Amino acid sequence: MKDGRYNAWTLSQMSLALPAHAQSCKRGLLSRIEHWQFGDSVGYKEFPDDTTHKVPLIAWCVWGKAATFGEVDHSEVDYLLVQQNSQDGWWGTYSNTLDKEYASTYATAITLVALTTVYQSSFPDDALKIRLKRSIRLASDWLKTHHNGPFWKDYPNHSGNVAVGLSGIVLLSLRRAQDILGPAGAVELSEFDREFLGSLDSYPVPLMAEFSEISGLTVDNGRIDHVRVYVLPSVLLGIASTHKSGKTSDVTEASIWLSDATDTILQSRDLVSDYPWVAAEYLIALDALLGPPK
Repeated sequence: MKDGRYNAWTLSQMSLALPAHAQSCKRGLLSRIEHWQFGDSVGYKEFPDDTTHKVPLIAWCVWGKAATFGEVDHSEVDYLLVQQNSQDGWWGTYSNTLDKEYASTYATAITLVALTTVYQSSFPDDALKIRLKRSIRLASDWLKTHHNGPFWKDYPNHSGNVAVGLSGIVLLSLRRAQDILGPAGAVELSEFDREFLGSLDSYPVPLMAEFSEISGLTVDNGRIDHVRVYVLPSVLLGIASTHKSGKTSDVTEASIWLSDATDTILQSRDLVSDYPWVAAEYLIALDALLGPPK
């Protein structure tokens, strides 16, 4: 059944949010995810009549399968590696994006999370690990050189506001990359962490809970980027990734922010019950706060 609320993207997020349950119904869940595949090529539809391949959607599916089931589709990993800009390290929202004007921070960060998960699994052989590590380094370097103060914009080569939720996902991806790439750059990443934590007091929780970030940018070939980043769970992911490197005052501010966030989440039952992907993102974030990331 192709209920639009339970597409491959949402199901992959749900598997990350509830891994034990997902493993108990592995065959049925993977079958439902596969129902959303394009019939003649790698990738998944977001909507039943989709004809465009979205890099973040493939990345979420790769991340979900690798982290939850320890399984990876080699063709999907190869597809993500090929789609990366081989010089600068970014990805576009849509496949075959060539113009750096449409380099997407969100697509790059979430794909970086997926590839670091694959790298740390038992799947890749030595040759693939070399490709993955090069890709991870390029993506990490691109993200580090395209920040805007303590935050990032989705399309750094275009005008627009910074995106605090997206920035949380970026910091998650950079922290995971750091675990693979080693200590070089650790000081720089810690400074990003501290700046992020120290800036949260400008973004009150109730405001963040009401908003999602969407660029709405018309990218190459007239395609519109309508990917939404739900701000509050994404900021929580950022806090989970950064709090250990923050100054005491910043960590204290983040703790107050977290307390307010907990109260807000408990009051958001209608939102999470109507939109399962939002519920999944909250659970992924809370799990990251309580234990090691997957």
